[in-house]
Amino acid sequence: MSSFFRFLPGIDTSEFHHYFHTDLETPQTVPWTGLEASTRAYAKIVDEVNKLPLSTFKRPEERAQTQAVR
Repeated sequence: MSSFFRFLPGIDTSEFHHYFHTDLETPQTVPWTGLEASTRAYAKIVDEVNKLPLSTFKRPEERAQTQAVR
């Protein structure tokens, strides 16, 4: 996940990060079974999330910090 985790929801489902977006990302290094399982999982998440009211996903307001931590 990146520094956007505080603003954007996300799920990290892989264990082979070092292959993505490089020349090492080939059909031999990224198993199709894992891609299929991840796709099905994301589809299920989208289906279930669409059943919930949007207010469920609103972030609570963050408390302002009054003093710097020493």
